[in-house]
Amino acid sequence: MQSKLIIAIDTTDPTIMKNMYNSFKDNPNISFKIGLEVFTSLGLKFLEIFEQPEKVFLDLKFLDIPNTVYKSVKSICRYPFKFITVHSLCGEEILQAAIRGRDEAQKNFTTKTKLLGVTLLTSMDENNLTLFSSSSTLINITELAKRIDRVGFDGIVCSALEANFIKNNISSELITVCPGIKTREIAGSNDQRRVVFTDELHRFQADYAVIGRSILNSPKPISTVNNFFKESNYEYHRGIAQ
Repeated sequence: MQSKLIIAIDTTDPTIMKNMYNSFKDNPNISFKIGLEVFTSLGLKFLEIFEQPEKVFLDLKFLDIPNTVYKSVKSICRYPFKFITVHSLCGEEILQAAIRGRDEAQKNFTTKTKLLGVTLLTSMDENNLTLFSSSSTLINITELAKRIDRVGFDGIVCSALEANFIKNNISSELITVCPGIKTREIAGSNDQRRVVFTDELHRFQADYAVIGRSILNSPKPISTVNNFFKESNYEYHRGIAQ
C-alpha cells in the first residue's frame, strides 16, 4: 500500500512553517501535524499560516476526566481539523465523551473531524513500559486498540510496527496513523524507539506516515518528500525485487 504523508511541524520558526505549508499545501496526499510545541506557543494563531484546518492533524493527546475532555473536544472542533487525538489510556468513558464533544460541535458539518486514539508513544518500549505494566508492548497495544475500536473512534495512532497486526486482527477499518518514521539520510534524534525507515514502510499497513525532523532538517525538503513517496511505494520495491 502507499501511505499518505503527514509532515510534523516540530518548530515554531515562522519561516520554516510558512515554507512547509506553501511547498506542500496543494498536494492532496500531504497533511500537517500541529502538536503541543506549536499550540502552546501560538494557540490557534497557527491557522494564520496553516489556513486550511482540514489539512491539519491537531495532535494534543487529550487526557483528563470525561467532562473536561468533552468540553475541550467540543471547543476545538469548532474548526474542521482533519484529525485530533485522545489518549486511549484514559478509558472508554473518556473516549465516548470525546465522541459526544466532536459530534455536538460539528452536527451541521458535512465532514466531521476524525478522532484518533493514541496507544503507546513511539518513545516507549519494553524497557520503560514496565513502569506501569507487566505486559508486553504488543499486549498493551492490542488491548488499547480494541478499546479504541469498540467505542467507535475513526483511527489509531501507533507505530508502523504494529499496524499490520491491528489491521489484520482488530479492524481493517481503523485508520492507522504512524509516527516514528525516518529517512536514512536524516534520521534525527534517538528519542523514538519503535521506529520504521521510509524504505521499509511498504511492508506495513500504515495509512498515514508522520515524519517531522527528517523533512524539516533536510536541505532539500521537496526532494526528501518525493523520495518518501518513491521509497514507501510497494510497487517500487516489487520492481527492484524483480
